[in-house]
Amino acid sequence: MNRSNTIYQTLVNEWGHQKWWNNSSKFEIMIGAILTQNTSWERVEKVIEILKKKKLLEIQLLLNLSNDELEKIIKPVGFYRQKTIYLKEMCKTLTHKFDGSIENLFKTETSR
Repeated sequence: MNRSNTIYQTLVNEWGHQKWWNNSSKFEIMIGAILTQNTSWERVEKVIEILKKKKLLEIQLLLNLSNDELEKIIKPVGFYRQKTIYLKEMCKTLTHKFDGSIENLFKTETSR
């Protein structure tokens, strides 16, 4: 188990599951972490629901969207131009360095 997983498991054992991200995929959590910067969680939830309804919560689908299309969807969270770039860069990194697999990302050993 890598260091970050060990820390996470220690916290869960001590405090229990906090249920902040009920039924959310790891990818959805990663998107939420970017979108929530400098905005309210309520706005982020609405945008994530839109992405779900449009069935866009997939790495390749977000990459295939034009920046203009993605900006329109995430505009309610503010700083939508920057966040579009961050989301696209995250998806590119997942694609190029981790073969498009979030599981491969989470298998990566962290530095000490």
